[in-house]
Amino acid sequence: MSKLVNIAGLDKGAVLKALHDGTKPLGRGYEVAIDHLPLEQAQEEFAEVKRRCSTLNRRVYFDYYHGRSLKVYLDQDEFDPEWYDKDAGEVTAAKVIAALRKQMGGT
Repeated sequence: MSKLVNIAGLDKGAVLKALHDGTKPLGRGYEVAIDHLPLEQAQEEFAEVKRRCSTLNRRVYFDYYHGRSLKVYLDQDEFDPEWYDKDAGEVTAAKVIAALRKQMGGT
């Protein structure tokens, strides 16, 4: 198991966007990939997935998102980056979230 990545205090839509932007489309994902994902779109899509999952009493999980392999649960204050890093590269998730925190003025 990989070291969990802390996302406490971060906007989950911003986390979703950062993870999307931190990796590249895989396989046929190029057919549906979005090069520029607006933050507002990521926030709206996160909210919609969260609403659907809540209705079904399920965790908020993103498998493939706009052609990119995320494979993360984003409903808690930390997530396991193992499967994200498997496709994006070792410790990529932690680097992406650290960059997001820096961008947002956090530590």
